[in-house]
Amino acid sequence: MNPGTFQGAGTGALGGSITRYTQTPVITTSQTIPLPNGVQRIEALLVGGGGGGGQGGAGGGFGGAAIIEIPVTGSSLQIVIGAGGAGGTTGARAGTNGSPTYVVSAGTRYAEVGGGGGGGANGSNYPNNPAGNGRSGGGGGGAGSDNSNFAGLGGPPPIGNLLWSIYPQTTDNSANYNVTLTNFRIAPAGAGTASFGGATANSAGINGSFGGGGGGGAYPVAPLSYGGGAPEGGFNGNFGSGAGGGSAGVGGSLTSVTIWGFTGFAGATGASSAGGGGGGLFGAGTAGSGGVGGAGGLGGGGGGGGQPGVLTGGAGGAGAAVIRFYF
Repeated sequence: MNPGTFQGAGTGALGGSITRYTQTPVITTSQTIPLPNGVQRIEALLVGGGGGGGQGGAGGGFGGAAIIEIPVTGSSLQIVIGAGGAGGTTGARAGTNGSPTYVVSAGTRYAEVGGGGGGGANGSNYPNNPAGNGRSGGGGGGAGSDNSNFAGLGGPPPIGNLLWSIYPQTTDNSANYNVTLTNFRIAPAGAGTASFGGATANSAGINGSFGGGGGGGAYPVAPLSYGGGAPEGGFNGNFGSGAGGGSAGVGGSLTSVTIWGFTGFAGATGASSAGGGGGGLFGAGTAGSGGVGGAGGLGGGGGGGGQPGVLTGGAGGAGAAVIRFYF
């Protein structure tokens, strides 16, 4: 672990007691961590797995990232790292959703973040392969390349006592959307209720409520915050999400994010009509190549969309965690 100091709220200590901390390296495999002697406070930086890109060219959503306080129960911490979603395969398959990263102590799940929604499949003939919705702060997947397909929704808030989040706190995108509580269904103003999973054609999936990741873009609309790009026009990914294929979009970047001494990584370019993978908090996305979408970077990057109607989407980046123990 890396030792550090905690200066407190202008007095050199928090409550006159906490004066230092230790920080684990980046945790990329699930494991159990015993509590150090004398620990008084625990914080966890968690990133969920990114969504896989769709075979239909749609990018996967960013896996979400947040810092959450973990109660000191006296028991060890069980850290479960979320896997990135798989890319959609030939036969017009959607990418699968990324899995959440979470922390359990004394049998209780005190924190959960992610994952991102998978990118949608190609064409109106595959209504059972829509874009995936984000979970616990993850971004929604982009819609497939037909205008009858829907973009994924951004997830509800991460689970736990939220101290910091990578995204802004928002409950809606604009006055053009009507939000109901039933299954998070939405519809443009004046239209009927959209199918579960996103907006109607020519609109983007809604941002998640209370800090959830943003929805994926629907044909032919650019994605909202943290959502995967749609393939028509090859939309770039947004903030760590995968890009749409079709015109070799660029994966979303996290280089503007710095937290706990870490700076996020860039997304990758697309090639051969496949989108680039989104940058993760701990690793860069990879480029699309030969009609296959690029992979998302370590720490939640979404997979890029594959070439519509031909080859596969890229895998979403795996999640990760960093734990701080304060003394």
